[in-house]
Amino acid sequence: MKKLFFALVLFLVVLSACSSGAPSQPASSAPAAPPAAPEPPKATATPVPVPSNIPIMQGATELKVTEADITYIVKSDLNKVIEFYSKEMPAKGWREQEKPTALGLFGRMYYATPDQQASFFLTYSEPLNQVQVRLTIMSLNVANPTPGK
Repeated sequence: MKKLFFALVLFLVVLSACSSGAPSQPASSAPAAPPAAPEPPKATATPVPVPSNIPIMQGATELKVTEADITYIVKSDLNKVIEFYSKEMPAKGWREQEKPTALGLFGRMYYATPDQQASFFLTYSEPLNQVQVRLTIMSLNVANPTPGK
């Protein structure tokens, strides 16, 4: 009876040790993961608005505007984008510098005002029926001198 009592106590002690929250397996010897890299600072610059003399096609997506570039994607074919800008750029005061060119999946157009030049580079994706429009604007008045001095 003492042996049975001793075995029961030993069983309870072992059972208690197993359920006490201690890990049942030895800790892994794998190296710890490196600490996460710090997040880069978030941009705080004010977004650049689209210049008022630049038309953007209705339905434009992924619009990105910087001081010198405007890019976006529009669901359209290449010829409709060229037609749109051939009509809208002169209406905003731009003069065509050369006839628009479309060659395969690519197009280009050039316009100017007395103080700016605009170059369009168009890329058509046939499977998606969309055009990526990239417009680069260059100011011609770099030094803007005061007249009469």
